[in-house]
Amino acid sequence: MNSKIIIFDTTLRDGDQALGYRM
Repeated sequence: MNSKIIIFDTTLRDGDQALGYRM
């Protein structure tokens, strides 16, 4: 559950870069 929130927050913050970094 926490992971999902972090990913969402990062995605909104950095955008594509965050998605690739997290994945």
